[in-house]
Parts: sequence; structure tokens; C-alpha cells
Amino acid sequence: MVGIERRVTLVIGDKSTLVRPPRDVTRAGLTSNIAVVLSTHRSTSPDMVLDHQLWLSCVDAVTNVLAADNADVFHEIHSTFVSRIFGTRWPRKIGTLERYATLLNDDDEAPSWGMIVWCKAGAMVGAAVAENWYRVGGPERYHDTYTSRIFVSRRSVEELMERISLQVHEVGGYIDQVVHIDGRKSV
Repeated sequence: MVGIERRVTLVIGDKSTLVRPPRDVTRAGLTSNIAVVLSTHRSTSPDMVLDHQLWLSCVDAVTNVLAADNADVFHEIHSTFVSRIFGTRWPRKIGTLERYATLLNDDDEAPSWGMIVWCKAGAMVGAAVAENWYRVGGPERYHDTYTSRIFVSRRSVEELMERISLQVHEVGGYIDQVVHIDGRKSV
């Protein structure tokens, strides 16, 4: 039963985000987005489950598709009215994605991430922001989920969807649907 509960929905092109990335992300041409929506429900647990292994498989897919030589993880972005108007400031750095993966695997008290930035040869090629809908409920599609919104260039979207699907399958999860905000749906 748990295998079937490790479901992921991919939402392409949804502009309604809980947290906006810093303006540098848009300036880098990372204007397309994929929301990776992980279910937090497990029949074996009365509490919500943040499936770090499944999440790490998704962000690893980003590293591979973008051929990034560096990925840094930052603390949570605390959105305020002022940051919504003037743009979010860069949060404090936790460390590399590799270091953060080790923290998640070794420490139940690992800090929550807020943003990831992927670079190749010093240039930003991808970014992700955490949308912690499991803390606030959220709209139907995202309700109580562990969601990451990944920003990439338009040319990377299709390959990224394919790689995420493959890597989710490799760790025992499944893609329950792909939703295109323009109305198309695929399973």
C-alpha cells in the first residue's frame, strides 16, 4: 500500500506560488516552472510524511538535466508583505545539495529548506522554492502536500518532466498525473 501512496503530481506552468523566488531567478531566464507535488498521506502513519527520499530523487533529476556543477540549498524564505512587493531577498545558505541530502538522511532535526539554486560554470541554470502547503492546507491541487516549484528555461521543461518521472519510479514512487495549466492533462 505504501508504494501506491508515494504519488507525485507534476503541474506545469502554474504561476500561483506560495513563495516567490528572488528576481535574479527571472533575470536568469528561468521563467518556466514545474511544481513537483508530493503526497504527505501514508496509511501507516497518523501524521503527514515528508518523503525525503522521493523529494531527493526529484531534485537530483534537476541536477542531471541541467548538467549543474553546483547546487546550493538555502534556509526557508519568510515571505512578508514587503518582500512580496519588492522581491524576496536571498535567505541564508545551508550548504550544497549533497550536504543537505546527508543532513536529511542523518538528522531528524535537519533545517527546512526554502530555496535551491543550480549553477553551471557560475551561471544560474535552475532554481526551486519550497511551497509548504502541508503547513497551511492550501488550494485543492496542493492541499497538505510537500511541494517544490522548480524554475527552469522553457527548453528544459519536457526533459525535466521525463527525468523526474524516471527517477520517481526508480525509488518506488509514481506520477499520478501531469497537469498543464493551459488545460491539458496527461497521466
